[in-house]
Amino acid sequence: MVIKQALRDYLVELNLAKASWEHNAPFAEAAMAALESGKLTPEKFSELQYGKDSDVSKRITPSKVFGGDSIRVKKPSERYSNVKSVGKHAKTGLPVTDEHGKQVETVSELEKFQAGCWLKYTAAKSGLPVQMAEHEREAVEEIFAEQAFCGKIGGVYENDIPGSRVKALISDSTSGGVELNPTFFDSAVITFPLLHSEFLPRIDLRDMPRGAAVETASIGNPTVFWGGGLDGTSTSPFDTSSLVAEIAATVRPVTVAVEVGRDFLSDAAADVGRILVENIGQRMLAELDKVIIKGDGLTQPQGIFNASGLTDIGNPTGGNGAAPQVSDLERLLFGVPKQYRNASMRCAFFGNDVTYSRIRGIAVGASDARRVFGMDHGSYSVLEHPFLISNDLGNAYCGFGALAKYRLWRRMAQEVRWTMEGRELALKNLALLTVRGRYAGKVVDGAAFAFTDNAQA
Repeated sequence: MVIKQALRDYLVELNLAKASWEHNAPFAEAAMAALESGKLTPEKFSELQYGKDSDVSKRITPSKVFGGDSIRVKKPSERYSNVKSVGKHAKTGLPVTDEHGKQVETVSELEKFQAGCWLKYTAAKSGLPVQMAEHEREAVEEIFAEQAFCGKIGGVYENDIPGSRVKALISDSTSGGVELNPTFFDSAVITFPLLHSEFLPRIDLRDMPRGAAVETASIGNPTVFWGGGLDGTSTSPFDTSSLVAEIAATVRPVTVAVEVGRDFLSDAAADVGRILVENIGQRMLAELDKVIIKGDGLTQPQGIFNASGLTDIGNPTGGNGAAPQVSDLERLLFGVPKQYRNASMRCAFFGNDVTYSRIRGIAVGASDARRVFGMDHGSYSVLEHPFLISNDLGNAYCGFGALAKYRLWRRMAQEVRWTMEGRELALKNLALLTVRGRYAGKVVDGAAFAFTDNAQA
């Protein structure tokens, strides 16, 4: 269909099209968008396209021109793709799986757009001069109408809160409504560190909907007796007093801070969502990997090297502080019982990059410079198992274990806050975005790990 000049001029006058456009197609798209939004009525369309008194204008309707029986205004979410792909680890290139063996999916374009709209909305609520486009405001309304929320209301944590209830509370600071977030926002932030980190994709990550402490239990294996009950021989009764052991951990808060240019918040919501969610996720990546391996258990979740019950293999083969030998790696490997050394337990060696380079540098012999473990140093693997890097560890630390036996609990409902106060922020035209998460973590079975802290310094 050729768009007549009168209709073109009208679209330009409404700032829905540009006079510099030479081709018909963009004007047709602009006309369709104007009809969908209500800025151009069907009657006005017929008048401009075919003339006010034309017989054609009485017979032709926009739906006949553009196809279809009716014109429906699209939701903002329908303008973005909700297609996801399988997430792959940045180092290995292999698909990432969660604790249930399910492949983790990437964040879709729609989720990035919704995250961006939500961040811009919270920034505006905090007093930042944020300009939101009409379809971005409509997207926020759609989030309230269709998404579930989680967070605190009146000091009490709730999950699956209807958006209609949240909308009434979101600006009420006394109710705790400022701490409410769409559930999808939590998932979007955690996906990025999950797809890029060393340790997080391998541990047992669990969501916890409420509470400041974790209280769960492990169940041991009962003892089996043979030969009892014959010729008057009694069977020893099984003592269940230690069969069930408590697993307790305290939830610790962690805050990520990102400086954001105020002008940046005027960009497209999809770009804002992608950049900020990725930046927050990347910062969380470093901290979560750090606490999984060496968290102090006081202000942080307890890390593997601060857990009790692990198997200490002692000094290296050559003595305290000696260079690593193949036998040291074998002692670490076989220091973990066989039942833990299977694919479902996600076993791996771990240490810093210096330790890995020393291990891969072990020569075949004094006069043979070939390497025992081969020349594929970039594979980051030893004895058919991955070697994970934590440069927060000292050179003397090295370990092996079933990472599925380290559990990290993620308290849902991250808190999002914006501030633009302060001299530095004002002078640099910046705003400060802080996202506060809460985690608890610990080794749930010490027998699944072996370590040494006396390797070469």
